[in-house]
Order: sequence, then C-alpha cells, then structure tokens
Amino acid sequence: MALLFSWEVHGASKSAADYARDLESTERNAKREAAYQLSRMGREARVALPQLIKALEDDQQQVWFGAVTALANLGPEAEPALPALLRELESWEPSRRDRQGAQALYRTAAALGAIGRPSVPALSNGLSSTKWQVRAGSVMALGFVRPAATETLPAVTRLLGDPRAEVRDAAVETVVGFGVPAVDLLIPMVREDKSAVTRRTAVDTLGRMGAAASTATEVLRAAIGGDTEEAVRAASVSALARIEGRGTNVVPVLLETWRDGPASVSLAAKRELLLVQPVGHRVVPFLLAELESGDIQRQRRAADLLREFGPDASPAVPLLVGMLRQTESSKEPDAVIVAALAATGDAGLRAALDEAGRFPEASNRAHHWTREVLRRLDGTTAPALGAALTHPVPAVRALALESLTALGTAARGESRRILPLLKDPAPMVRARAWIAAPSCGVAAEPLLAQFDQALKDSEFEVRQAALEGVARLGRGARPAVPKLEALLTGPDERLQVAAVKALGGLGLEAAPAADSLAQRLPDASPELQVELLSALGSMGTAAAPVVSKLGPMAESQRPEVRRALMETAARLGEGGREALAWVTNGVRDAHPGVRASSLRAWAALDGMSDAAAEAVASGMEDPESEVRRGALEAAIKLGERARLTEPRLFALLRAGSERELVLEAIRAIHPVSVPDLQAILTDEDWKVRQMAADALARLGKMAEGALSDLERLQREDPSEDVKRACRRAVRRIREG
Repeated sequence: MALLFSWEVHGASKSAADYARDLESTERNAKREAAYQLSRMGREARVALPQLIKALEDDQQQVWFGAVTALANLGPEAEPALPALLRELESWEPSRRDRQGAQALYRTAAALGAIGRPSVPALSNGLSSTKWQVRAGSVMALGFVRPAATETLPAVTRLLGDPRAEVRDAAVETVVGFGVPAVDLLIPMVREDKSAVTRRTAVDTLGRMGAAASTATEVLRAAIGGDTEEAVRAASVSALARIEGRGTNVVPVLLETWRDGPASVSLAAKRELLLVQPVGHRVVPFLLAELESGDIQRQRRAADLLREFGPDASPAVPLLVGMLRQTESSKEPDAVIVAALAATGDAGLRAALDEAGRFPEASNRAHHWTREVLRRLDGTTAPALGAALTHPVPAVRALALESLTALGTAARGESRRILPLLKDPAPMVRARAWIAAPSCGVAAEPLLAQFDQALKDSEFEVRQAALEGVARLGRGARPAVPKLEALLTGPDERLQVAAVKALGGLGLEAAPAADSLAQRLPDASPELQVELLSALGSMGTAAAPVVSKLGPMAESQRPEVRRALMETAARLGEGGREALAWVTNGVRDAHPGVRASSLRAWAALDGMSDAAAEAVASGMEDPESEVRRGALEAAIKLGERARLTEPRLFALLRAGSERELVLEAIRAIHPVSVPDLQAILTDEDWKVRQMAADALARLGKMAEGALSDLERLQREDPSEDVKRACRRAVRRIREG
C-alpha cells in the first residue's frame, strides 16, 4: 500500500529489524533515527511492530512522531497497536511538550483510521466520550476508515452540534467525505434542529459537499428566507451558491437576498454574486432592471454592486449616465453612481467625455459629474484619454488633460500628445497642458523652450498655469529661476504671487532668488508677504543669509504675516539663529497662531537651551488649544531636552486634552517619574498602559516599585500588546 505519510526516500542504511533493535536502545539519538527510518519503510516496518507500539510511550517527541507515522503506514497490519493508540487518544492534551499539539491528535486519528474496520467499534464508542479530544479524534479517525464505517454516520452527523468547535470541525470533514448518504441526515437538521449552531454547521457541511448535496437546495432556499438566525441564513446563501455551482439558476435568489435581506445575509449574497462567472451574462442583466426600477435606493444599491464588476458592467453605462444627468441640479453628484461609472473603465471614460462634448463651453453644469468620473480613472484609461486630446470640443480636451494630470507618471506614454497643446487655440486647454506636461513626464527642455511665450500669453490663466507647470519640473526648472525672479517686480501682482509660489515650489533649487524675495517683502501686500515668506522657508538653510531682512515682518499688523515669519524661521536651521530675537518675542504675541508657531520655531533654532524648554512648558498651560498643540509639537522635537515639561504632560494626559499628541510627547521625552507612570497603568486606553509599561522597562531597576502592578497586568490585562509590554518591563526591571 502507499505510505499514508511519506518523505523523500534516500535509502535506509540498516534493515527494519536493525532499526527495531535500535528503538529499544537507551541512546536517544539512535532511537530518533530508528523511528524516523521506520516511518519511511511502509510495510517493511511490520517486523518492528512491538517496538513501535512501545515507542508510543516514549517521552521524545521525534520518537513518538516516527512511531505513530510508521503505524499509520502499516495500515490494517497495525491492528495490535489499537489499544495503545486508543490510550494515546484518551491521554492527549494540547499542551504536552512531548507531543505536537493538534498535529499529534491528527496523527493518532490517522493511525487508528488506517487500521480500518477493526477500529470501528472502539471509535464508535469514542463518539460519545465525555472528553472532547476523544470525540474529535474518533470522528477524524472514522473519516479515514470510510466507507467501512457507514453505520457510524448518524452518530458522526450528530456531532455537528457538539459544544466544542474542534469536534464540529472534525465532524464536518468526515461527513463531507461520506457524500450523498449524509445528505438525507443533514436536511432534517437544517429544517428542525433547535440549535442555531447545529443548523449552521449542517448548512456549512452541505455547502462543502457541492453538487453532491443537490437534493438539499429546497431546504436551503427555505432557510435563506425563514431561519430565525441571520448567521444560518447567511451560511445558507453561501451553501446554496456552492451547490448550484454559482450558475444562472441561483442568481435570482442571490439578487433578491442581496437586495432585501438583513445586513449580514445581504453581504453573504453579495460575496457570492461577485463569484458568479461570467457576471456580464448572469448578473448584470438583473442589475440593469434594478437601475430601471425608478426606486433611488434600489438604483444606488445596484450601482454599488456594479462597481465591483468593473468593465463587465459596461452595459449599464447609458443608465448610469441618465441617472447622473438627473442629479445635475444638486450640489454634488451621487458618489455611488459616479464610482460605478468610473469602474467601467474605457466605457465610462467615453461616456463622460461625450457628455462634456455636449457643452462646448466649460461650465459647472457641463462638468457637474463628468469631472468626478474622470478623477476616479486608473492608468489603464491613459490611452483613451490621450486619444481624447484631439477631440474637437475644447472642454473635452481640457478634461482629458486634467485626468492625465491626476494619473501622473502612469500616463507617461501619452506625454508626446500633450506638448502640442501648449499652443492650442483654447486658453483653457493651453493652461491645463502646462500643468499636465510636467506631471506626465514631459522633459524640462521642450517646456522651458516655450516658457517665454507662455508668459506673454493674453490670458492670465495660461500665464499662471505656465508658472505652476515650471515649478513642477523641480531641479529641471533651475534655468528658469532668473525669469521667475524678474517677475517679482512686474506690474501684475497676481503674476507676482504666482511667480513666488513657483519659486517656493522649487525649494532649494530657487536659492539664488532668496535675496530678491527678501527685498520684495517691505512693499508687498500682506498676501504677497505670506507667499514670499513661505517661499523662503521652502529653501531651508539656503535662505539663512537673508534672515536679517526678515525681522521687520515681526512688526506687521497682520497676524498671518507674523505667523508665516515664525514658520519660515523654524525652517532656517542653525544659520537662522539671528532670528531668535523675534522668535522669542513671538511667544508673547496676542495671536494664538503666532504663539504656537513661535514655540515650534524656538525648539527648531535653539533646542539645546533651557529657555526653549521652559517656554515650551509654559505653552502647555496656554488657554488656547492651538498654542498647547504647538508646545506639544515643540516638546516632541526637543525630546529628552524637554523633560522639565514632564509634570505638565502628565497633567494634560489626566485632563484628556490633546491625548494622542500628549502621548507622543511623553514618549519623546523619555519620562522618569515612576509614580506618574505607575498611575496611568490603570488608564482605560490600552495605548496609554502600553506606553507606561515601555517607559518603566526603560527605567530598569529604578522602576522596582511598579513591579507588582506590572505583574498583575501581564496576567490580567485584556490587551495582548499591554501584556507583552508588561512582560518586557518585568524582565528588564529584574535584570537591573
């Protein structure tokens, strides 16, 4: 017979009789090798049967494993081992170190089952044992015996209602193996059993049988609509679909249940509908009828399901478009219907572009929902979008460019089609082409070659877009910095703002323009001053040489300017220490946003000083939450240097203010107050308890006073994460 369990055979160096003698040896390695080799010999190992039976008592896991495997491979010839194997079943425990947990139970059952018919009486008795492991092992073993154990099928089937999940699971496997003869026993259980657990397990078993359980379809249909337990109804949905092979016949039942059933049952039906193939022929036609129902709730549910089918749902596109047209007067298009249309891919794309083509002029009405559909497209639609760039209607070309911009480098293959549109007759198309080109991978050189012309464009929209597009080039835009710098003193402030934003977008690459930006500050409008400061801040340490020219902004009457100044200072690095004078004054500013930004800047510029830490500690007591948040963020940056804020941090934690940020700050400062940490070990939030345990672990021997609390939590805390943290803490404290 074939080996029940086998490994690659390399050839034994001794005979089975020799290995039988080695099994009786006192030398542990020899016994392990003998058990292993005998487990690979099949019927040749029968000469070692007495020794193999004795080896079942061995305390070496490897010896036991080899012996029970060898007995299983002997099959009926291992009948003398029946009493010993039954004792193994009786004495099995999941935590025995000399066995292998559930694997040992399975191996024992396999050996009993391999013996065949002689084991059936004992296994039949085991089905009613008071020990769950005996019931589970017996029912597993009978699964190996079948069909010689047909008379035990009623008793095996009754175990589908066993109180132990392990027994039920084993019973399911065995009953499924019996096939058609078991179906007649399962049908009454589904229909009549008082236990919901039993009914559900019977249903799951029928589902596992597939087409063999075809006579149970009526009882399952009845359970879907009439069982008192949702879990049974949901399981019946899945079982019926599996038995019917998810064919056309079951689709109406699944759709009705998905549409009208309670939440969990509806979800089960939806899962099964998603597995029906081909959905385009079997499911979509039913959903089209739902879209035509006129009932908005039914329509939205159908659209939500159609979204899962992707391009297979393309027959629904005309209906989805019609529904979206009806929503044009509402503030926002229906997101569910938009998502369903976008999920169809090219079909949805073409429909959206055709809709936009109905309105030559861009308008909110024309693009009420088409833009939303296009925003949801993925990279597979890039070729279709590229083709739309030649559409005769400018609005369509503009929308296609927007969508390609959103796809970014996923649309790189269409970049060659974008460049000519920089000279498109329609301003809206030229503007969107400037944004799309760098996003989709058009090289810097051809773009910069047309930059001068774009800056002279008659439409401000195009000039502004050209500036934004150049900023998206990053390092490649360095040659354009002098041109951007020249725009800072131009006659159009809107263009000045756009140029400053472009320089800010370039970051360090725009460093040569730092002085020009700083010189423009005194006479600029507040809006432009904010943008100028932000652009300088984006340059980081490269803007430090102009810090002396920024100070006058600290006297601005506009709080947004003073705040922008502080945020810029925070990014200047060590070279910006000259800014400390007005940063330290900023913590007393009347505006909370300025105070918060000043604290962050002080921590960034002078984090080693006690004065910075003291200012941060004071900020934690500010009446404005924005300032307290700024102080907490500054403390996080300071780390251990902000340890003097520890009492205030624990006070904020107890008050429940800015809890997540407070926790992060406490972690950053590495707290040393054992009483405070010990107190929050009882906090209702597991993350707080875990943090406290981790902090105490870091303190080692210093946290000895918290040992008893940590030991209690490592036993009793409901969170496994907290238990692990407490175990680490206890170990480290004891190790000192």
